[in-house]
Amino acid sequence: MKRKFINVALVLILILALAPMTASADASEITVKEIVSGLEYDWIYDFSDGLAVIENKVDDEQYEYGVIDTTGRVFVPFGIYSKIYGFSEGLSSVTNVDGQQGVIDTTGRVVVPLGTYSWISSFSNGLAVVQNADCQWGVINTTGRLIVPFGTYIAINLFSEGLAVVQNADCQWGVIDKTGQVVIPFDTCGYIYPFSEGLAVTQIGVRPDRQLGVVDTTGRLVIPFSNTYRDIDPFSDGLAVVQNVNYQWGAIDKTGRVVVPFSSIYYRIYPFSEGFAVVQNGYGQYGVIDTTGQIVVPFGIYWTIWSFSNGLAVVRNVGWQYSGVIDKTGEVVIPLGDYIWIRSFNCGLASAKNHDGTWSILEIVCYNDVTMPAPVTADPITIIVLGSIISAASVAIVKKVIRNELCSSVI
Repeated sequence: MKRKFINVALVLILILALAPMTASADASEITVKEIVSGLEYDWIYDFSDGLAVIENKVDDEQYEYGVIDTTGRVFVPFGIYSKIYGFSEGLSSVTNVDGQQGVIDTTGRVVVPLGTYSWISSFSNGLAVVQNADCQWGVINTTGRLIVPFGTYIAINLFSEGLAVVQNADCQWGVIDKTGQVVIPFDTCGYIYPFSEGLAVTQIGVRPDRQLGVVDTTGRLVIPFSNTYRDIDPFSDGLAVVQNVNYQWGAIDKTGRVVVPFSSIYYRIYPFSEGFAVVQNGYGQYGVIDTTGQIVVPFGIYWTIWSFSNGLAVVRNVGWQYSGVIDKTGEVVIPLGDYIWIRSFNCGLASAKNHDGTWSILEIVCYNDVTMPAPVTADPITIIVLGSIISAASVAIVKKVIRNELCSSVI
């Protein structure tokens, strides 16, 4: 049995702190295990930073929100906030019963006091877009300090890859960096979409006469403006899904070369994720293609397919009663019918709704040839994992390292 470590940067720490982990014989195998069950909530959202927002319906117009950890323990109880928006980069915007917004961290501590700003976006690249009582836009850092003063721009998009698209008082679009410095001058292009993999789609004019192009982070046009495409999606996995003037879908690389040929077979190609893209034909059936356009999951097996995350894709049956999970080869990891709903995996975790209306927490326990240590319940102080005795605390460290690796593989 060969040995494998998760992250090169943490090899020395793992060697010193832990017994080595043993690899699975089958490198492509992904195993999922239910680690918590019987959670009685109306809804559990995606896990991030080891936490998930929970929701209960109070009446037809009101919901209550809280937060649980990966063991199902209530971390933030119902009744404190009227809305919790979900953790991103260790922080979550929240709203209290008086409609005031603030920010909490993963310990539940308030880091941006409620009522400081009238609206706060999710954090991205360590920054959040905010709005004051006069509907002016600004940008704050993780401590709540204003980085871009209010009134500087009339519109600010969320940061992506350290850059944000902004609009000045003359309605011109430009791009700023995390310090607020302009890095792509205004009116270099028309509207600029968020950056992805160092590139951003930009347009001049409006439909039906608009032209689309692609710029890099300096504003240099790497794919010239033209009316060749009706739509260009953001780049992912080095490819951008595009639609030509004949309403056919294909994909181009970063030079503009067509790598997935246009075809009338596709009603839609969705953005690539982890080397694969979900596709839909004219009959509403879903399938999956690879980066060459080869079909790896045929149309018609599943009613719908979500994009791959952590090597897995959630699928639904024809009647939409049940969810299941497949891997990138199309192999079934969780059969249809085990659960009535499954959220996409994020950081190695997913929530799933059972037939009795309760929820479970699922965890990837074997991923890319590495086996996750068994969940730690409590005692004993030391446990046996894969034939080696290591402490419960060390198991928690290993699990965190693996989850972080899975988190980095998603985005």
